[in-house]
Amino acid sequence: MSTLQRLNTAGYHRFEQFSDHTAPRFRSQFLDVLARYQYVQKKLPIDDNLAKLIIDLTAGIQRVIIALWIAAHRVAFERADDSLRLEDFITAAQTWLEPLAPAVAAIREGSPSKMAMYEDLVLRDTPFWSEFWSRFS
Repeated sequence: MSTLQRLNTAGYHRFEQFSDHTAPRFRSQFLDVLARYQYVQKKLPIDDNLAKLIIDLTAGIQRVIIALWIAAHRVAFERADDSLRLEDFITAAQTWLEPLAPAVAAIREGSPSKMAMYEDLVLRDTPFWSEFWSRFS
C-alpha cells in the first residue's frame, strides 16, 4: 500500500506527526487507543514517561509509533515475566527500528540538510501537486 501510494504521487507521501507528548490528539485519541493492544498480563501504565519516550524515539510519526509498539512487544515476549516495560521500547528502537534512527533524528531536529538525505522528507512544491491532482478529480 505504501509503495503504491508513493508510485501514484510521484514519491510524495504525507505523514502526520505528533509534536508534543501532552497533545490531547496524541494522548487521548492515539495512545489511549493503542494502549488497548497490550498483549501481556502485566500491562504498562500509560503515563507521561511512556508518552514522552514514544515521541522521542519516533519523532511522533504515527507509522513509526505503531512499528515501535509492535517491536516493543516482540522484545517483551522474549522474557518469561509476561510484562511490558519502558526498557522494551528503548531496546526495540535500538534493534528492530535501528535503521530508521537517522531519519527519525533528522525529523526530530528539523534539520533541512539532514532531512534532504531522505527522499520522503524533501519538501515538495505543494501548490504544483495540488493543482496537478485537482485536474483529475
